[in-house]
Amino acid sequence: MPGQGGRGENELGRAVWPEITGAPLVVVAVGSTEQHGPHLPLDTDTVVATAVARAAVQRLTDRDRTEECSGARVLLAPALAFGASGEHAHFPGTVSIGHEALRTVLIEMVRSLSLWAGRCVFVNGHGGNVATLDAAVAQLRAEGHDTAWLGCGVPGGDAHAGRTETSLMLHLVPDAVRLDAAVPGDTRPIVQLMPELTARGVRAVAPNGVLGDPTGATAQEGRALLRALADSAARRIQAWRPDPRGRLGEPPRVRADAGRGPADGRARPGTSGPRHPRRPERLRPRTAVSMTLPNGFTVTLDRGTRVLDGGGALLGGQPTRLLRLTPRARAMLAGRSLCVRDAASAFLADRLLSNGMANPQLTAVADPAPTGESAPSCTYVIPVRDRPVQLGRLLACIPSGSPVIVVDDASLAPERVAAVAAEHGARLLTLPVNVGPAGARNAGLHQVTTSHVVFVDSDIVLPAETVPLLMRHFADPSVAMAVPRITALTADSADGWISRYEHARSSLDLGTHPASVRPGSPVSWVPSACLVAHVGTLLDIGGFDESLRVGEDVDLCWRLIESGRRIRYEPAVQAAHEHRAHVVDWFRRKADYGTGAHPLAVRHPRDTATALLAPWSAALVVTVAAQRRWSLPVAAALWTTATLRVARTLDGTAHPLREAARLTGGGAVNALAQGGALLTRHWWPATAAGCLVSRRVRRAAAVAAVADVALEYRSRSTGGLGPLRYAVARRLDDLAYGTGVWLSAVRGRSTAALRPRIVVRARRPGR
Repeated sequence: MPGQGGRGENELGRAVWPEITGAPLVVVAVGSTEQHGPHLPLDTDTVVATAVARAAVQRLTDRDRTEECSGARVLLAPALAFGASGEHAHFPGTVSIGHEALRTVLIEMVRSLSLWAGRCVFVNGHGGNVATLDAAVAQLRAEGHDTAWLGCGVPGGDAHAGRTETSLMLHLVPDAVRLDAAVPGDTRPIVQLMPELTARGVRAVAPNGVLGDPTGATAQEGRALLRALADSAARRIQAWRPDPRGRLGEPPRVRADAGRGPADGRARPGTSGPRHPRRPERLRPRTAVSMTLPNGFTVTLDRGTRVLDGGGALLGGQPTRLLRLTPRARAMLAGRSLCVRDAASAFLADRLLSNGMANPQLTAVADPAPTGESAPSCTYVIPVRDRPVQLGRLLACIPSGSPVIVVDDASLAPERVAAVAAEHGARLLTLPVNVGPAGARNAGLHQVTTSHVVFVDSDIVLPAETVPLLMRHFADPSVAMAVPRITALTADSADGWISRYEHARSSLDLGTHPASVRPGSPVSWVPSACLVAHVGTLLDIGGFDESLRVGEDVDLCWRLIESGRRIRYEPAVQAAHEHRAHVVDWFRRKADYGTGAHPLAVRHPRDTATALLAPWSAALVVTVAAQRRWSLPVAAALWTTATLRVARTLDGTAHPLREAARLTGGGAVNALAQGGALLTRHWWPATAAGCLVSRRVRRAAAVAAVADVALEYRSRSTGGLGPLRYAVARRLDDLAYGTGVWLSAVRGRSTAALRPRIVVRARRPGR
């Protein structure tokens, strides 16, 4: 379409109905009508979003870049020119329809499109629409619509009507830009401006409506920005990797495998155990790969990774896979360690980390250098509601000179919290209403100006070495978050039996082995009681989900992983947590944890399951639970068949059958443990009902309860509890959590939080 900039051919508004065939992908620009300073037009966001969307559509059409678009059209729908712009309401010309109206429009639009279209993606040009898009697209995806969205933000760009938008508009509609009126506004970073903007609006912060400095903007810069934005949008639509809120992220440089399952066949309840290892991949280090890990960075093979054939292959990872090494790659390993020395070894180390086959060796990583002379690299954010004694204890642990923000989440006695914060020189941010831990952390996050943030709860005691060692993990640029082991404050003989049980088996204590966090693995999430995170990455995904009062840490972990980032669990350092010591408080808290099950199941349906089982192991559990004469022979046949199938994938190794038997043996034990947990924990109300009418159910429940306690008591430090008290505490733990899960299912009117998941290995094309 010469002279029209590509308009017409792929635009829905100019099509006639007989032309609409083949379930096209529909791209919708979402903008706003709001002030953009004295020099930019009110429709700036709509113009930019439309230009990015149109250019992305053209790229997808010209290059035929996605399978979904192959042979089908990609259509650009008319833009939505009105958004949620309440923060600009004090400027004449602004038209805001608000969050609820915009949400309704987005939802009804996709519902209508679904009658004839395929996928739908929104391209957003206005920051005020983000929360609404998150909510609307999450609901649409829950309804089964394949919908997503992406933004037009420029990394490092100014917030509003500054150089970024001015350059884009000079390129797109130069006649609409009044350069003679372009003057700077408030140039502080958006993370500093956000609390004031939210409370008072833009005009109170920047009377001219500009958040940035438009001087120096050029059309040439705008052309380059548009090209980068359109390329990014096309890549993200092509990859189609929506996170739980439906945001499309950039495809990662090295794709993390999406499968599930532990490396060694010993998974915690809720993990699937080993299935068939992935097909062997021949690993040849690529010298052309740009280095991401620095020289000197060292990784050590995970305890579950087995070295086969004298170093010719590695077996392990998440999920279990066989990795064959070329002689060159084999020479890079020194025993079970690998030190990065060049691009090839960086690639190999990165692959091992991505596959869950290795962990960083932090003793070989130097402490990160500060960003400036004596500049701190992290800020401590402490959400608190009352508990001034615990707050003072924590503040005394933090190194002198560290930036500290105490977020008072509407304490009943705020003056006591303020006094403790002032005594220790901490900055105090007081919230007028209680928003919960997620909202309090986000409020603190928006005040952080350092590159990293340490979130730490007020009931934590933080050793001096914990944060510095966790910071070493960020030498790997793919790491977004690092978390220590959460242990109990030292129990003594005067502590009650519940306190001693928590000391032995806290829900927050994830064990003694380092791990890469990923759903379905032995460490599938990490608690937010103490964590170190990269500020920019958290802001990119929207921080914590403030609608969640429970499970917000699980949700954050899984969204970070969906975005292609790594999370490290590091038990070499610890943070001590003051657990609940009274039975009623403890039981209520355990039940609260369970109530997060349904909201998480809605947001992460693939990752939230009461059990993850391969088809053969699910059949084995059902067979054993049937308690018939044929149960053991059939179970043995299932295990044998699975072992032979796994052995075929290990062809070429020295002992394929032996390794396969080890994997499937561990998988069988893990599957039976998960089945027992279903009876005694997740499904206990149904189990109790079944026990009233069925002898087999009573027998299965009794065996599961006794075996669980016997295995736990033997393998753990039990805090001085005798086996009887430990067994009672264990069963109360399960009763409380299971009660919470069932309450969440009833409130959500869905069984999603109660269902196990059968994981079927996807076959690769041509196999």
